[in-house]
Amino acid sequence: MKKRFLTGLLALTLIIAPLSIAADVSGTWENKLKFEPKNDTPEDTVLLSSGLDLDITNDVNDNIFWKLNLKAEVEKLTSDEWELDDSYDFEDKFTFSSDEAYVVLSAHEAIYADAYIGKQHVKLGSGDGITTLGLFEPIKANTLDDITSSAPVWGTKLVWYPGDFTVTGFYQPIFTPAKVGGELANAARSIKDDTIAELLQQETVWQLLASLGLSPENVVPGMIRYELEPLEEKDFPITGGALKVSRQLSKCDLGFVYENGYATIPLPVNFDTMTMTLKNQYMPVQKVGATVSGAIGDISTWGELTYNIPKEAFFDPEFIALLEKLDENLDDEDKDIVFTDEAYVSGLVGADYFFKNGAYINLQLIHGLPQQVTKNMLSTALVGETYKTFAADRLKLDLTGIFDITNKGRVVSPKVEFTATPSTKVWLKGTFFGGDEDTVYDKLKDNAQISCGATVVF
Repeated sequence: MKKRFLTGLLALTLIIAPLSIAADVSGTWENKLKFEPKNDTPEDTVLLSSGLDLDITNDVNDNIFWKLNLKAEVEKLTSDEWELDDSYDFEDKFTFSSDEAYVVLSAHEAIYADAYIGKQHVKLGSGDGITTLGLFEPIKANTLDDITSSAPVWGTKLVWYPGDFTVTGFYQPIFTPAKVGGELANAARSIKDDTIAELLQQETVWQLLASLGLSPENVVPGMIRYELEPLEEKDFPITGGALKVSRQLSKCDLGFVYENGYATIPLPVNFDTMTMTLKNQYMPVQKVGATVSGAIGDISTWGELTYNIPKEAFFDPEFIALLEKLDENLDDEDKDIVFTDEAYVSGLVGADYFFKNGAYINLQLIHGLPQQVTKNMLSTALVGETYKTFAADRLKLDLTGIFDITNKGRVVSPKVEFTATPSTKVWLKGTFFGGDEDTVYDKLKDNAQISCGATVVF
């Protein structure tokens, strides 16, 4: 294991060293500890981690710029033994990846344009950290802290500046799905199994299973297999593409956006009762939207309005009929189990304000969260953040939260941060769930977390 570890460090050094020559290198080093206080055995949930995040950039000349972001992290549950002689054990705890890796080619003479080629973050909406125009912002999260993070996507982005307009085009040759792992994947799996188990206890479901020739008493959540099918071919034959045209008008920026791609979260499309297999697939989607951002006095404001067009006949009719039979005698709260390919409208409005006393507030009202990709899934939520600084801005008290109005749930995350030196911060943070009984938020309440750590910026 030591030999492999040293080999990995040598390889990392050989990659970074030549790239760093004449380049600007910056980054963060974060060490943290977290645990779940509501767990039956909280001492077994203590996780230690240390992560390095490097940005390497270089202006080759006036027309060429490149950026490479590298991440390395090692983490370990204190309840797990570290097998120092087992390289597989080490590899499970150590991750190395790249985030952004792209080149910018600029033309500032006959035309004024920039071309971004490679792995990059593509943001076409106006929302602050959340958007309804997110076909190219797939969720990538392993922990609760990452829940609003998005993954970079491969492609080419062209930004052209004709007069007072900005025209942005993006082509995605390789699909990048959402990726949820770690503790979030475990929590989602637990909720899924609990939900299926609850359904199997209802008399209506027993009758339905019996009509399909199945023995209800022999059906358990673990019997259901999940199969992800290949991407379905779209009428518009590209993996993904987008176009945005925007213009500054008076004190606001107005934009119009078109996106064509795949919803980044797979959806169930068919259920094979013979093999007990639930087949999933990524749904082709088109989005047509308008964005606006500006200011009203000292208050910054923004908004999005998006018309979402899922592919027609995406779901197997027999599967939908099966869900409708199941839905007939269930409570109204469970009506969202019947998927639909109907077009729908989503959107958001937001504003933020800095007070003279060092306080800040940010509020966004959104209809259609990023993970909600069909009409029956939609909910309305209020997302907010507020903080206040003290002691010459060295001490910061922060509170973020989500209140899901439709699903009657909430996520609250208070944080205390202290700037020890200009480059070092220490912090303490909590994340807590709550909601009406039997809601997703209620089922997550035992996954509450408390974490602390130190971050060094260089």
